[in-house]
Parts: sequence; structure tokens; C-alpha cells
Amino acid sequence: MSRLCTYIMIEDAGLAPNPFGVWCTLALCTPNHQHTSAREKGDWIAGFFGKKHELAHKLVYAMELFEKEIQMDDYYQRPDFQYKKPKENGTAIEQVGDNIYFKNNGELGVHGGWNPHAGNEKADIKYGIVFVAKKFWYFGKEAVDIPEKLRALIPNGRGTRINHDRELVKEFREWVENGCGNGIKPGKHGDPLNFVSTGTESLACPGICNKTGTTQLNPQKIGC
Repeated sequence: MSRLCTYIMIEDAGLAPNPFGVWCTLALCTPNHQHTSAREKGDWIAGFFGKKHELAHKLVYAMELFEKEIQMDDYYQRPDFQYKKPKENGTAIEQVGDNIYFKNNGELGVHGGWNPHAGNEKADIKYGIVFVAKKFWYFGKEAVDIPEKLRALIPNGRGTRINHDRELVKEFREWVENGCGNGIKPGKHGDPLNFVSTGTESLACPGICNKTGTTQLNPQKIGC
């Protein structure tokens, strides 16, 4: 039976997870930093908002791993993930690309010198793994409630949980795959909570951008 990793998300800025395009990817957050054992093809990862959040204990996203964890340098080199490379002066979506790290003379370097997760490099590269999924449900600011009987899967605090009751894991997967009680198909169903509409595109991380109103971000501020 596949495993399920659940964790509490501190921030939802489109970086971790990065739900844009065909792939939902997770390269820079708690499951990666803690090297969760739910990292084989067919395993699941699900992120929730914490109990003190305005959207407390709602499901932000769930993803089924398309393949076994990918090493960061492989992720950086593979053609199907090139669009995930961040661009400092790009659109909000391009700025929060999570395909950041590559190997340079045996050490991991940073793409283009722009790292939207700056300050977290040590944790990011400790294990250097990336989770990828084509089958995913991402809700962002439209995060959804889960059935009461499944709430035991939600962690009480920081870190990941994987030692769940097998029957609950099975029920959670079936609930998600059946459309989360509302016939919802896989894909992206909302913008990240920390995006704000500017009329023509989304601006990442309101309140931390520069005063000109452009899509320049302060990379020190984006958590996960």
C-alpha cells in the first residue's frame, strides 16, 4: 500500500508546492528537508494550513508521486522541468520557480543567482530531492475542508507525519480521487493564498514586494 506524508504549511506562495503547468512539484519544503519516507512512485503528500491559520486545517493540496524522488541536479537538467526555473524579473509565476539548484564542480549552485528561497539553502540541499506529480489537486486560497473522520491525518504542529492508520490513508485517497466530495477533477483549482491579483497577472507575496508595484520579490521572505 502506498504511503501518505502529511504536514502543516507555513506559507502558500506558489513556491512549495509549485502547482503551475502540467507538474505539481515540491522541491523546497518540510517533506524534502526531513527526507520523508513517502518518496516512491505512488506515494502521496498532502499539505494543510495550521490550526492558528485563517483557513485552519483545510487541505491546500494533495499529490500522488509520478515517480520516485528526483535528485536536484537531475531535476535541473530534465527538459520537462525547464519552465520551473525561476526568473527574477519574470511574472509572479516565473519568480517562484522551484528549479533552483544545479551541480557545479561537485557542489550545488543557484540558477541565475536568483533564489526565491534564499536563506534556506542548507536545508534545501541537505538531501537534495524533489517530488513531482502529474496527478494532483491544488486549491491554494480555495483550500477545502476534509471529512471529520479523516482529520486524524492532520499533524498538530511542525514536521511531517507518515505513521497513519492504513485504513484512514485508503479513505483519504479515495475521497480525494473521487473529487473531494464535490466531483473535483485533478489539477489547479485556485491561486496561492499569498498571491494577489493586479488585474493583468498575479503578484507574489503581497506586502513584501518593492514599493514600485513591480513583481520584484524579496527572496528572504518566502517560506514554505
